[in-house]
Amino acid sequence: MPRAHGRILMYHQGCHDGGTSKRAMLWSANFVLLLAALAFAPSASADQLGTSNVTFYPAGPPEVSLRLGGSFDYTWVFYNGETASVYVNLTADASSAGLAASASPSYVILEPGGSGQIVLRLTAPEEGMSRSGLVRIHLTAVNLLTNAVAQQDVTVASTLTGVSAAGDPVGKLLGIWPNPLPPPFDSKWAAFGVSIAIWVAIALGLRFVIDPLVKGVAGRTATKVDDIVLRILRWPVFVLVLLYGAVSSLGILGLPASWQRLLLSVYGFAIILLFTWVAYRIFRDVLVHYGKQVSKRTRRDVDERLIPALEKVGAVVIVFAGIVLAVQSLGYDITLFLAGFGVAGLVIAFAAQDTLSNFFAAMHLMLDRPFRVGDIIEIEDGVICRVEDIGLRSTKLYWGKSHDIIIMPNKELANRKIINYVRPDRRFITNVKVGVSYDCDLNKVRRLMTEVARSHPSVLKGPGFDPIWRVVDFADSAIVVMIIVWVDDVDHLWQLASDLRENVKKRFDEEGIEIPFPQRVVHLPDGPSSTYLGGSP
Repeated sequence: MPRAHGRILMYHQGCHDGGTSKRAMLWSANFVLLLAALAFAPSASADQLGTSNVTFYPAGPPEVSLRLGGSFDYTWVFYNGETASVYVNLTADASSAGLAASASPSYVILEPGGSGQIVLRLTAPEEGMSRSGLVRIHLTAVNLLTNAVAQQDVTVASTLTGVSAAGDPVGKLLGIWPNPLPPPFDSKWAAFGVSIAIWVAIALGLRFVIDPLVKGVAGRTATKVDDIVLRILRWPVFVLVLLYGAVSSLGILGLPASWQRLLLSVYGFAIILLFTWVAYRIFRDVLVHYGKQVSKRTRRDVDERLIPALEKVGAVVIVFAGIVLAVQSLGYDITLFLAGFGVAGLVIAFAAQDTLSNFFAAMHLMLDRPFRVGDIIEIEDGVICRVEDIGLRSTKLYWGKSHDIIIMPNKELANRKIINYVRPDRRFITNVKVGVSYDCDLNKVRRLMTEVARSHPSVLKGPGFDPIWRVVDFADSAIVVMIIVWVDDVDHLWQLASDLRENVKKRFDEEGIEIPFPQRVVHLPDGPSSTYLGGSP
């Protein structure tokens, strides 16, 4: 390595003194490239190619190790120290190592002071035994000015990690043990048939012997989840064992590598579809089933709404993911398809943004739960409705005043100020106002209105719920008083208010308490006395 490095420095000096500035710059760039390659390939050794002034070195390990089906790119870097252009060619023979060798490019033409590289690709076969050998590389350099030819042979040790003789499955029972059958059953076809029979026996044993035992143990547990899972896995496990046994037994026949790759692809495809089916059944029969049972016990509207939606979304996601993975296992690249699917999803999302807004608003209403089905809510002044249904797009409200159903988009409802008449409970506070004459006894009015309120069955009684009487205002024609009561249920609110007004009027009439109508007293300046002018509005 030091000798080659010194030679490179001398070439650089000669080029700088006698060449043009352009050639010097080109050589300098190649020199930096060569030094960098040497720095990052400490195992490589630079050497001279035959009798020429061309320097070469392998930018790779001194020994190459490959597995079956693998490949390795071995880079060879060349530097031209000649004063003329040089043709450099590389050929290789790796048959003794059980490998295939190809050079890309097969040759390079180096300008004076220039460098280049040739990549030698070593490829291992798809099948074969483990072996070691040498890769023989032949280098040729031709001076294009003098036609002088220089040659150099180089060897690189290689190891092929294949199948050992003990691990070769061809002709062995289950691909492991030598075939002990007497002739003519000592062939690989007989070993294949026996191996298939053994795998079928194992699958039947799992299905009809092991499965009943495990099922009996699971039946003694308190939960039913293990019973459901065992019922789902019963046939998939049977099919999985048969598939694995069939694919592994085919290796006994020594099929070509292309056939083996095809079988493995089909096997992977079938396994992914099988696991997709199992995942879907567990999702549907275990998670969704128990989710519905929990929602029935909790009686929460959000559970009853979300679980069916999650059931549909989960089924689509599981099936879609299974199909994608299955197609990829066959070697198809579906990246472009997924990218196109994503773009199409964005387009659909923009086109259906109102629908999506209502859907996510429904999720918000179900999770935040400002109201539930059956609640009485006020969505604006004077519009008091009962919630009939909370859907994924809209909410249905019953307006008893006009006997109508109001269908309101969830997005609009989620952004409104809502008054829930049944929160925190169904008890409610209401009041009844009435005007009494200025001449009446307010204590008597208080007593009568309190008695009327306490006598109604829908008014709550007891500590903390006693009716409250207040003087509200001194109006032009009457003193406005009010009785405040607790209603036992919001459904009785409007009937109670009507009953209280009716009963208060009856008691006032019985006790001679006047409920005055608007009136005005006018004093005439010329008259001896005031004159009363009154009338109803």
